[in-house]
Amino acid sequence: MTRKHPRPTGARRLLAWVEWLFTRDLFALMATATVIVCLVGLKLSSLSHQEELQQQRLATTQEMIGVREQIEESIFDKVVILAQFIAAVRENPDFTQDDVDDLGALLRQGDESIVNIALAPDLRVDMFYPVEGNEAVRGFDYTTSAQQYPGVLETIDSGETRLFGPISLVQGNVGSILRQAVFLDGADGERQLWGIISIVLDHTAAFEASGLDASFENYDIVVIGQPDQDGLRLRLFGNSAASSLQDPVQIDFDYAGSAWSMLATPKGGWASNSPVEPNNLVILMTCLLALAATWYILHLGRTRQLAQAKLSRAIEALDGGFAMYDAEDRLVVYNSSFYRMYDKCRDVIRPGVRFEDILRHGLSVGQYPEAVGREEEWFERRMKAHLSENSDFEQQLSNGRWYHVSESRSEDGMLVGIRVDVTAVKQAQEAAESANKAKTDFMNVLSHELRTPLTVILGYSGLGMKFAESSKARQLVTALKRNEIVWRQSGDQVEGLFDDVAARMMRIDQSGRHLLFLINEMLDFSKLSSGTLAMDLEACDGARMVSTVTDQMESVAAQKGIDLQVQLADCTLLADTHRSQQILFNLVGNAVKFSESGVVSVVMTTTDSHVDIAVTDDGPGIASNELDRIFEPFHQVDSTATRKAGGTGLGLSIAKELASLQDGSVSVVSKLGQGSTFLLRLPLFTAEDDSATASMELEAVRSA
Repeated sequence: MTRKHPRPTGARRLLAWVEWLFTRDLFALMATATVIVCLVGLKLSSLSHQEELQQQRLATTQEMIGVREQIEESIFDKVVILAQFIAAVRENPDFTQDDVDDLGALLRQGDESIVNIALAPDLRVDMFYPVEGNEAVRGFDYTTSAQQYPGVLETIDSGETRLFGPISLVQGNVGSILRQAVFLDGADGERQLWGIISIVLDHTAAFEASGLDASFENYDIVVIGQPDQDGLRLRLFGNSAASSLQDPVQIDFDYAGSAWSMLATPKGGWASNSPVEPNNLVILMTCLLALAATWYILHLGRTRQLAQAKLSRAIEALDGGFAMYDAEDRLVVYNSSFYRMYDKCRDVIRPGVRFEDILRHGLSVGQYPEAVGREEEWFERRMKAHLSENSDFEQQLSNGRWYHVSESRSEDGMLVGIRVDVTAVKQAQEAAESANKAKTDFMNVLSHELRTPLTVILGYSGLGMKFAESSKARQLVTALKRNEIVWRQSGDQVEGLFDDVAARMMRIDQSGRHLLFLINEMLDFSKLSSGTLAMDLEACDGARMVSTVTDQMESVAAQKGIDLQVQLADCTLLADTHRSQQILFNLVGNAVKFSESGVVSVVMTTTDSHVDIAVTDDGPGIASNELDRIFEPFHQVDSTATRKAGGTGLGLSIAKELASLQDGSVSVVSKLGQGSTFLLRLPLFTAEDDSATASMELEAVRSA
């Protein structure tokens, strides 16, 4: 047998209250009802519009990420072509125009986005492809161009591929230039500059051939370049102007040394919260109906049955849960939506019941999942919000749905509560969080997969550096020495060959170890992001921990002519030795890396509870507007020194997180042009500390 719930309007108590107010001030009551209904309508309209905008911006962001990937793929194709030309020149430095024509035709394959490929031995354009239409480029001397020579110097100094644009070209066009310096191995083992190889790109042609017509039909898109000397960011390409886009979604590039941004909005702009929108018209009509019903009830307030019917219809017309409590916090009126939401409390939801009693009953039957296991704490917090003048929060009920709860109290103590279903919005948020977790998991898997072949490469490169000591190499030398004439003729060449193999293997080993460092850095960041990085806290010798780092960094500093000064202090720390040394390697390594000369000092000082390890350098310093951002993941200070040094931008972020997990901290004080001081603070080990207990307590804190 189906049980009928009580009439949700609580007509008798409501009408008694209405009649009492009616005798005092009819117009004041009408104004109060108008304000309440208007607030409800505005809240519903705002929530509906916010959800629509969120979905629209999410769809736009996803679409633009796809566009960015296609643009970056196109640029990467050109980088590969540039790398192939460089490899060809290194193999045959006496490159001719015929060689350029053959290789250019093979690699360009009719790609209209490549205006030309120019080879500039000694920084003077001598060869290019195609020749037709680019004759004006021949003989162009980069050293005489005030516009392009600074970029050429930057490319040479970095040793990496650089993308410059927008820039005016000799051909009379505006485009971007992809450049990389070519270095040859000299007889003395040092690198010698051969020249520059450049690829001139026409991004408009690339964009037209990219297959992004569907995106252009649905979105206004513009890509702007990095700021010029005046701080202006010029338009590179797109189907719109940056100034015409209102509140666009921004997707940033940072590719080949050139920072671009893609701005996009849907065609016609974002959805507006216009009064003529269908949702707003429905809400407006509902509010008008509610107001008309309320005013009509008040006008006929002395007729109880009519007032009861009109007020019931007005409240039931609201698209959401509605409940009203009097000054004594007793339920006066509620609608069926409210009754259906709180399905486990239906036995106690009726006019005259105190809010506290309804809440207590809900806790006893599991109406509020978030309160399970901490009922009293949750009850006190909810009552505090309920008794305040205004409250606004989200709440999940046992039916699995989420509701936005808004409660407002009038001057006479009446409280009006509105519940709006926002389950769809919460599901969208959870989907975004799930996507972020999937990204983190992917980074973990990818990093681990990269380390396996890299370990093999490092193993073979290590063997290659000692090739001359291998059994086969010794057998070859022994065989040649048996014939003295042959050994005199070829001995030097054989030994030179061994040295050349060892040198090449050393380059492979150095690059592999740098790549392994970057992979490990990404793994640490991924573990920190997912909260799976474990710390092993124990009593450790602070001076020994610091000296281990500085001893290893001393030779690196000496190679740059930097004086590494160390001042140690006897102390015992409660820390993870390996992770603490990882932090110090980052801080000291950065100080040496960004200093061209002078002194880098590492000074330890102790207090009653902690030790401070200050790393000070005479480097370029950090601008004040960058100090708050340098600990952000992937953030790099946009300066020449930083760009030359390279890196992922994760080191300081990881260092700060590792220090925090040890109940420590990392901070910085710096002035531009005057150097920087990074301070690592770690707790001292006390007599009451026990390393095993500390590890367990730390894990318990992380799990809470």
